[in-house]
Amino acid sequence: MMRDYDVVVVGAGPAGSTAARVAAERGLDVLLIDKARFPRNKPCAGGVTTKALNELGFDLPGSVVERDIMGIRLVSSGGRSVSARDSRRLGVTVRRATFDGFLAKKAVEAGACFLDDTPLIDLGTETGGRGERYLVTTSRGRFRAKAIVGADGACGRTARLVGIRRRWCRWELGASVSAEVDLPPDLSPDAVGSEPDLIELHLVPPLRAAFGWAFHRKGGLHIGIGATAFDAPRIGEAFRGHFRRVAQARGLEVPCPRGRGHVLPTGGIRRPVARGGVLLAGDAAGFVDPFSGEGIYNAIRSGRTAAEVIADAASSGDFSRAAPVYMHRCRQELLREFRLSMLLAAMLGRKDGLPFAMVEANPDLVFLLADILYEPGSYRRLFLASLVRSPRIVARFLMARLGLVPTGSVRISR
Repeated sequence: MMRDYDVVVVGAGPAGSTAARVAAERGLDVLLIDKARFPRNKPCAGGVTTKALNELGFDLPGSVVERDIMGIRLVSSGGRSVSARDSRRLGVTVRRATFDGFLAKKAVEAGACFLDDTPLIDLGTETGGRGERYLVTTSRGRFRAKAIVGADGACGRTARLVGIRRRWCRWELGASVSAEVDLPPDLSPDAVGSEPDLIELHLVPPLRAAFGWAFHRKGGLHIGIGATAFDAPRIGEAFRGHFRRVAQARGLEVPCPRGRGHVLPTGGIRRPVARGGVLLAGDAAGFVDPFSGEGIYNAIRSGRTAAEVIADAASSGDFSRAAPVYMHRCRQELLREFRLSMLLAAMLGRKDGLPFAMVEANPDLVFLLADILYEPGSYRRLFLASLVRSPRIVARFLMARLGLVPTGSVRISR
C-alpha cells in the first residue's frame, strides 16, 4: 500500500535535513530520502560559519565539531600573509559525513522518517478528491505527498523531473577541486601550521574570482580550490600547484592526492526555484555565495524557509501559493546579499595583485571578511565600510608603495 506524507524531502544534506526537521516540528508528516547510504562524505571544505550555526538554532556536540574557527589568514601566491584573529568564534570545521548524519538524526528526532540508500527515480502528479498529490517513485517504493522539497544538490533530479530547470548554463556555475590529507597521529598541530584555529584563504593566480583554502581538522587538513566554471579546464593543475605550496609551507612531504570535483551553482541570478508544490533548496536552487563559495548557511536558511512555507500552506489547505510565496521570500532574504557578493567577486577579479596589496597595507580589512562568516547582511556593511574608509585605504596603500608603511606577513587581532 502506498504511504501518504504531507511532504517528501529529497536529499539529506543541510538543506534537506533542516527542511525535514522544521516541517516535522510544525506537525507535518515528513519523509526524508537520500540516494546515498549514510554516513557518506561530500567534497566540501567543511566550514560551518557562525551565522549557519545560529540559523540551525542548536549547538553542535563535540563529536561533530573538529576545530573552532577564530580568524582568517589570507595568503598570497608569494607566501606573504595577513592573519586576523577575532575575539568571536567565526564558525567551526566539521567532517561532512558526521555533520550531515547529525542533522539527519535531528530530523528523525523531530518526527521525520528517514530512508537513506533510496534514490529518487520519478516524480508525477495525481489529481483526485483530495486535490493534487505528488507521486514519488524511489528504489524502495512509491509515496504520495502534498509537497516536495528538492534538496538533492546541483546535479539532483528533482528540478529536471518537474521542469523547473533542465540544465545549468556554464556562466551560472563555479567549480571546485578538493582533497583531505591525513597526517601521522604523533604530528603536533604546530607542524601543520602554528595557528590551526585560523582558516587559510589562498590567492591562486591566474584563475579568476578564485580562492584556495586550507582548513584544519582533527588529524589532518582539507585543501581545495574554487573558481568559475570558465576556468574548469585549468583548475586541476591549479589545485596541484596550490597543494604543493600549502605542503611546502608546512614542511610536509606528502604526495598530492587525487582531488574530488564539485559543481557550485552561484547565487545572485534571478532564476525559478519552485513550481506548484515543489520547492528547491540549497545547491539545488543555486544558493551558493559567489564570493566566498559558502553554501551551508544558505542551504540551512532556504531549507527552513521551504518548510515554513509548506507548513503555512498545509494550515490553510491551499498549496497553490507555495511556489510564489517561497520565491518571494528567497528574493527578499537571499538575493540582495548574493548580488553584492557577486559584485565583490567581479570587482576583485584576480585577487593576488592589487587587491592583496590593498589588504596588506590595510590589514584590518580582513575583519570585514570575518564579518561575512559571523552574521547575515555583512556584504552591505562591507561595501558601506569600504566606502567610508576609502580615503584612508588609498592613502595607506600609497604610503606602502613608498615604503612608509611596513608590509610583509602581518598578524593583527581584535
